[in-house]
Amino acid sequence: ERNGATEATVVIPAEAKKAEISYISVNNGKGSVEIKKNGQAVEGTFENTDSFVLELADGDVITIKRGETTYTFNVKVVESNDTTVEKIVMDTLDFKVTPTDEKAFYANADSTQKTGTLAVTVSEEVGSVEIRKGDLRKVLETTKAGTTYSAAYELVNGVNSFYVKVLAKDGVTEKEYIVNVNYTPSSDITVTDIKLNGAIVEGFA
Repeated sequence: ERNGATEATVVIPAEAKKAEISYISVNNGKGSVEIKKNGQAVEGTFENTDSFVLELADGDVITIKRGETTYTFNVKVVESNDTTVEKIVMDTLDFKVTPTDEKAFYANADSTQKTGTLAVTVSEEVGSVEIRKGDLRKVLETTKAGTTYSAAYELVNGVNSFYVKVLAKDGVTEKEYIVNVNYTPSSDITVTDIKLNGAIVEGFA
């Protein structure tokens, strides 16, 4: 009991199958304790100061009765807020990063690297990943294999910006990363030969 309150909400993550509940009595040698889950008595003998483990689900109500006072705990299960990204890879660019506090990354590409795949590997607890490209943030078609989300891309001249949004299972927590790729097409304008009426003109090889 704190500040006279006898009821509280207990928040547990969805991945937790069980929870340990502990309580302490000021007058440890007096009184008896009765514990119920959703109105049904929990099996066991409980001391005035004790702890126990229960399987819990969203909406469960746990009551601990000591003497004339009943303490009520309402269980609320919340989905994971994990947005961990293990790595971001662009295969043809030899680009691979493991994001920490940094949110923006840069790479260069030449004419031999116009197309490729951007792959994002995340924690198992992440809800989803969305990959967008360009100033209009066009959504790229994404495939999922295990915990890796991949999208094929084609670069255009200049800076190509990719936006990676990671959404947690709770549907609220998210992180966004930006990968900017500067694409420079080939500047080779070498003339290998000139033909006139189908015949190679000598001296221009």
